[in-house]
Amino acid sequence: MGITAERKTRLRFSQPYLRSDIYGITMETNPHVKTWVDIDHPGRVVAVQAGTVMEDVMRAELERAQLLVVKPPATREREVASGRADVFMTDYAYAVAPGSTEFLARVDALLAAMKKDGRLRQLAKKYGLDPIVVD
Repeated sequence: MGITAERKTRLRFSQPYLRSDIYGITMETNPHVKTWVDIDHPGRVVAVQAGTVMEDVMRAELERAQLLVVKPPATREREVASGRADVFMTDYAYAVAPGSTEFLARVDALLAAMKKDGRLRQLAKKYGLDPIVVD
């Protein structure tokens, strides 16, 4: 979830673990989308979750691809897995409701442990995300 000033008034966020911009996620088997430049073409469908930072950004940026705004209970992941969308847009942060202090502490403890023992970097490297790991 993207961290914005407005969201900080309603949510609490975990410690950072990846620093990123918006990422496009697709299926390995998608023959059309292999790089960022493959996304904004006629016939491509880009899924975003309704009400997210990605919705506003992609609405402004896309010129040729179709924007699919996904509302719960549907998910952008399901739209891509089903083939109804070519790619979905995301970024990285955990968010919890205010008052979820114990849960947020557990998330932060897990992230700290994964940073310390190298699991975070190992998993990030596996998926080509190691350049954006926050130690």
